Amino acid sequence: SNSGNSDEILNILPSMKRIGAKIIAFTGNKISGLGKEADLIINIAIEKEDEYSLEMALDKLENNFER
Repeated sequence: SNSGNSDEILNILPSMKRIGAKIIAFTGNKISGLGKEADLIINIAIEKEDEYSLEMALDKLENNFER
């Protein structure tokens, strides 16, 4: 979730936490609801959301793991 505030994600977090799951957030907003609940944040911030957003986020994620 680029915003980190998507309802469909935020709604399942309490259940995931209750069963002891570790939350890894792929988000562009570390102070979002998702970011605040995450055990680990992978920053996928993009400047503008459009039809290429997912591709851009995946490229950025790939670059983070190449280091």
